[in-house]
Amino acid sequence: MLAFTAGRSPKLLVLGLLIVLVLAMQGELNPLAFAGSPFLTFYGLLSVFAIAVASSLRRALRLPAGQPTDSTVSLDVYEAAYLAAGESRAVDTVVAGFIQKEWVTVQSDALVWQSPRADFSHPLEPAVAQAIAVDGAPEAVQGAVGPSLGTIRERLQTLGLLVKPAQARQAQLVPALAIASLLGLGAAKILVGLARGKPVGFLLLMSLGVALVSLFFALRPVHRSRWGDRVLRELQGPIAKTTLERADPQLPWAFALLGMAMLPDEGFGDWKKLLKPVPQTASSSASYGESDGSSDWGSGGDSGGDGDSGGGGCGGCSSD
Repeated sequence: MLAFTAGRSPKLLVLGLLIVLVLAMQGELNPLAFAGSPFLTFYGLLSVFAIAVASSLRRALRLPAGQPTDSTVSLDVYEAAYLAAGESRAVDTVVAGFIQKEWVTVQSDALVWQSPRADFSHPLEPAVAQAIAVDGAPEAVQGAVGPSLGTIRERLQTLGLLVKPAQARQAQLVPALAIASLLGLGAAKILVGLARGKPVGFLLLMSLGVALVSLFFALRPVHRSRWGDRVLRELQGPIAKTTLERADPQLPWAFALLGMAMLPDEGFGDWKKLLKPVPQTASSSASYGESDGSSDWGSGGDSGGDGDSGGGGCGGCSSD
């Protein structure tokens, strides 16, 4: 059975790739002695192999792969939104619930609080309401509420649904290094070509491509664990992939899990126009299992479960 339980196997794979490169540079198989076209073919195939290894490493390092405890997973709608696409989706889900209840309207490109009295059912809701009352610009609301999401993030990490920061860094950097290991070979061949007066333009472009792919792996955030991906799929399953009516009690869950496409234009049209994609961060990516979630002010989402703004779901998300 192949298992990556402690991060050791991915590191061995990277070491194995480096050993293959070193051995390939010895004797008659030394790629530095290849002519231009054969080397470019070899380097291209090796790059594809390295990217495949890096993708496997990234997935393997998003642990846990299965339920880490015997208890079932029960999430409220805001936790489900955070799991699906990060902190921005969680805040947007609160706003969607407020608009559905007519506590908030959109005026002059900003959210405006309308309810003289609101019955909040979750600690995140009064934080969002206060932020809207101070400055209803979507970006301002997101910035003001961000610190209030720590409890949700920590609980999802404790449940093993989100990767923790140290683990996320490892899942980003180890695969990036697997690809970056090719740059040494490319640089060496470029020097050989320059010394022999040979053209190296194509190899420079290929090496630049390898560097950019390595940078992409290093910078692309890691959000969910593989177990988190499985729980999210189970939550999304019961939700019909069609736009719901404004009064539908499932609407907050549908938006939380499946995003903007689930909102009707009636009552939500002005708000949908306000929403603009924002750059993904480590906390707002919905890879960011590797579905790395579309997130944020104005992106897609996922939904499952029933309910009101504070309902629960995934009562039976047990391990396969």
